[in-house]
Amino acid sequence: MSKPTKSQRGAKKSAPVKLLRWRRPPKFGGRPETLKRVEIIRRNLDKTDAAIGQIYGVTRGAVHALRVRFGIPKRRGNTQVKERFIAMVRALPPKLPPEVMAERLGLTEATARHYAHQAGYRFETKMEKANHRRKEQIKALPPGLTLTMVGKRLGVSYGHGLKLCQKHRYKVRWHRSSKPARVPFERTRKLNS
Repeated sequence: MSKPTKSQRGAKKSAPVKLLRWRRPPKFGGRPETLKRVEIIRRNLDKTDAAIGQIYGVTRGAVHALRVRFGIPKRRGNTQVKERFIAMVRALPPKLPPEVMAERLGLTEATARHYAHQAGYRFETKMEKANHRRKEQIKALPPGLTLTMVGKRLGVSYGHGLKLCQKHRYKVRWHRSSKPARVPFERTRKLNS
């Protein structure tokens, strides 16, 4: 037997088989019962995986696997709870104190503040409370008091009484003066003159 030539040597050997890469199964294909389950998931997007799984008797992990395979967005349980509390906060009357809001929602004060912030609810600040209280106190004062009397009745200094009378437009009379009562003003010094 003679030796085969170079061209003959390559012809006898079979070409190497190229292995096919594994591919993911198509997203929108599947068995009929799988497609029915996917439709159930799509119809119940507002429910959690566990709740959907109870509908047709599978685990929440199986529902999650179908969501991933068919590209259906997940609706988390905590998102639903958050949205429910935000809706409850928006239904409350404005400017409730955080303690009262927490009591009505059945939450802690910190959690109630958190949901109120997310809902855009505005609490009355300490300054607003103080201003509101002072305004009520000044409205209750009889007309024609002097600044010293106003300060004593409100329990503040003369200067602070002057500022409150200016802010809330309370007309004071001047001690031992025949001039009509008016809103006080503070003389300001000119600086750098």
